[in-house]
Formats: sequence, structure tokens, C-alpha cells
Amino acid sequence: MPKLKSSARLQRKGTLSVCRKITSINADGHEQLRVDETLKTEASVRTLPLIPQIEKMLKEKLKLEMQYSQLLKSDFDRTFDGFICRDNTGAIITPEYVTRHFKEVIRKYKLRPIRFHDLRHSCASLLLANDVSMKAIQDWLGHSTFNVTANFYSHLDYKSRISSAETISKVLDDEDENDENEDKKKNAGT
Repeated sequence: MPKLKSSARLQRKGTLSVCRKITSINADGHEQLRVDETLKTEASVRTLPLIPQIEKMLKEKLKLEMQYSQLLKSDFDRTFDGFICRDNTGAIITPEYVTRHFKEVIRKYKLRPIRFHDLRHSCASLLLANDVSMKAIQDWLGHSTFNVTANFYSHLDYKSRISSAETISKVLDDEDENDENEDKKKNAGT
């Protein structure tokens, strides 16, 4: 889960930094949460521009969190301060909770079954379909290399194939016109 840096650590306004994650492990039949300071790859650690709608939502969430914190005082859980995905008591919303409830939402609304993680693919597909470069998508998703992104999503880039075909067609048309003009010049001289 992305961590919302505190204002003291935030170096640039309007950004969100992904710099650590929560993982859960099963220890003796009980779920235990662990904060991992190390992400999957170096590229996973990234600072992204904060979309205005998300920034507004996060500010509203922070305001609500402050209200609950004042109301609950010492009963407000501060274990995961600075993390975004917390409930009204300050407790972390676990990755398993998100996964489980996402499945319930899919069933409830009779949507095509997909995993929560597949939303990353939907995001990449939408970005690609709207002419965002493969390199920018790599940065957004935190893929370690351009090749990883290209291998996953190049088959979806049909729009660029059409654009490439149109460019080739235009070049060939220009060559045909040049050939026709040369033929006309030759014929005019005879």
C-alpha cells in the first residue's frame, strides 16, 4: 500500500511517494503485519504526481482521520501513522481485506471476475489507449525495465499500429506521387 508521507518529509507538493509496503504473514494461524522498507525492485520506489481528484480525497481522509483521532484520543491506533489505507480507528486495512472485498464487489455487481491486481493492467491499458508512452507507463507502474512493460502491453497498442500503418501508407503515397511527377516530366519532354 502506498505511504502518504508526512508534510515534514514531503519535499514536493502535489506528489505521492511509494516507498514502503505492508505485507501480512501467517504466524501460528494468526495474521501478522509487517512494514517492508524494501520494495520488489528499485523502480518500485517512486514519486508520482498526485492527481487533483486523489489529492482532494486524501485531504478529506486526513481531515476525517484527525477528527477521529481527537475523538478517540489514546484509543486511536497510531501504529501505522502516515499510511493511507486505514480505518476510522487508525487500524491498517490489510491487503487481504482489500482482495477479499474486491471479490465481493465483483460478485455483487455481476462483473467479469478479475483480481484486484488486474486493475494495474486496466490502468496501463487505458493509459496506452490514450497515447501515453510506454516509458511513462513503465514509470507509473514501477516496472524495473522498459522491456517488462513492453512485453506486458505491446499487444494492446493497436492504436499505434494503426498510426504506423497510416505513416507507412503516407510515405508510400508520397513516393507514388513523386514517381508519377517524374513520369509526367519525362513524358512532357518527349
